[in-house]
Amino acid sequence: MLENEEAKAPVSVKSAHGVIEVTPLEGYTVTVSESQEVLTIAPEGSKSTNSDYIEIAGPNDVGNIFAETFGYVSGEEYTMDALKEDINTDIEERPNVFSNPTEVTVGSYDYMRMDVTTNAEASYHYITLVNGIPHVVCVVGGDVLDIDSEDVTTMMESIVFGEYTEEEETEEEEVEEKEAEEKGKLYDGYYSFDVPDGFTLQDEKFQENFDGSDDQRIGFYMKKGTVDEAVESQLGRDTGYEDVGEVTYGDYTWRALTFTWSDLPSAQFLMDVDGGDHYLSITMFCIAIDSDIAKQVMESLELEEDTYDAFMDYRNEVNN
Repeated sequence: MLENEEAKAPVSVKSAHGVIEVTPLEGYTVTVSESQEVLTIAPEGSKSTNSDYIEIAGPNDVGNIFAETFGYVSGEEYTMDALKEDINTDIEERPNVFSNPTEVTVGSYDYMRMDVTTNAEASYHYITLVNGIPHVVCVVGGDVLDIDSEDVTTMMESIVFGEYTEEEETEEEEVEEKEAEEKGKLYDGYYSFDVPDGFTLQDEKFQENFDGSDDQRIGFYMKKGTVDEAVESQLGRDTGYEDVGEVTYGDYTWRALTFTWSDLPSAQFLMDVDGGDHYLSITMFCIAIDSDIAKQVMESLELEEDTYDAFMDYRNEVNN
């Protein structure tokens, strides 16, 4: 090292909204979840996602937590004594899951640590309470990570648990959001479009189906397989589907089919995503392919660049 050269200090990493902060050692990588307050540390060289990792989970904006926390109920008082009692009860009911509950102190926090087997690997499950809310650390062994190693202890000692802080919107984001609301544009994590007048969202959680009048419905569905397979299946069912061929709206080219629903002309648009392993289907019941509604939806549609990955991230978020 040169005389005036300073050694680089390890860089800490925070979760999406700052609930968790940890400093990984050299030779380890950290993955930050966008949908939960979760950080995952893995040693370089580990190939499996089922072993060799440290997962640190904290609560989201309403106090819910991604990891298993026994008897904790969001918004209700929870103490270390209650946690210990819940752990003992769980071990009695599921003796083959957790075992050997032990009080340990690592860094700034007192944990209840249990032995557990995760994906056939020896593991530790740590729980600590911060402001009465559980925070969980899972250390899963494997061919690379030793759960009792000094590396694991050092990184756990660096953990800092904070509180959920919602980032303030920038002025530009506020303007975009206002414009989107004025246009009736709906966002659900992997697509957006101008919702036609008279259409309402059927399920705000999953945001798949939009109901209009006179049996009109627009559905967004992600399905496994390819467009060619889907078209062949529809045409082979002898249910009145007709292949229109390729149609282009904006930046997207779709395979289009027409069919009849409730004696009214209807349309289906299909496009391969995820390298052809899945396809996105937009089905318009009782809406003609050349109607103003169909044109408005398809011409205003915007998809995330990695559509399938964005779809899975969104589904994981709403399911948790």
